[in-house]
Amino acid sequence: MALHTQRGKIQAVKKKIPCLVVLAYMIFWGLLLSKEARYSGFTRNDMVAHGMFTKDLLAAFRAGSIGLDAWNNQTDLGTATFRIYQNLGHLLAAAICLLRGSEDTFSVLHLLIACSLALQPAFFYLASRVLGSSSGVAACTAIMAPLIESRFPFGHEMRAYLRTGLFTQALAVCPLTLSLAFGARMSGWVEMQPNHRRTALQVGIWTTLTFLLNHALGLLA
Repeated sequence: MALHTQRGKIQAVKKKIPCLVVLAYMIFWGLLLSKEARYSGFTRNDMVAHGMFTKDLLAAFRAGSIGLDAWNNQTDLGTATFRIYQNLGHLLAAAICLLRGSEDTFSVLHLLIACSLALQPAFFYLASRVLGSSSGVAACTAIMAPLIESRFPFGHEMRAYLRTGLFTQALAVCPLTLSLAFGARMSGWVEMQPNHRRTALQVGIWTTLTFLLNHALGLLA
């Protein structure tokens, strides 16, 4: 009886190992990205525009508006950018700036990118599990995800997020993984659970969140 109990404990520990590996990996990436999370300086990439958009929203918040009509005068005769542009990431950044009582939008943008990148392994792990992979395979997927690199820095890779400044895309990749995973389950690519309504709801939630963060990835989802 004691031997059976001991074996049960060992098996329970073994089941937790992949999750612990992913958690440790996330902490590792968090430490690597700590400099990015604290950065508040100027960068010659897309972050210039994202910082400008966030400041427009912050000014709108302080004027008592929700920001969707925030006017940007840097393009032609000006435009209400967020009527046609993905805005959830900038709304979040502006809200954090408002709560902090700070005008330093760039530091918040860099912090959000760092947090999103550090969380990516967890989302890839969960997506792999949704697709039916074992916990060990899912952990390997999580480890490989941040290491992807392409010839041009405009896709899913660290260089695109940190050097090109793809802010909205960096935030959208996390919900995109679950949107695609649950979508594959709904389409029948993987075996569906009996509660298909719940799966459909999860597809809707994650796809909507992806689209609000980045329209291109939302359409892909």
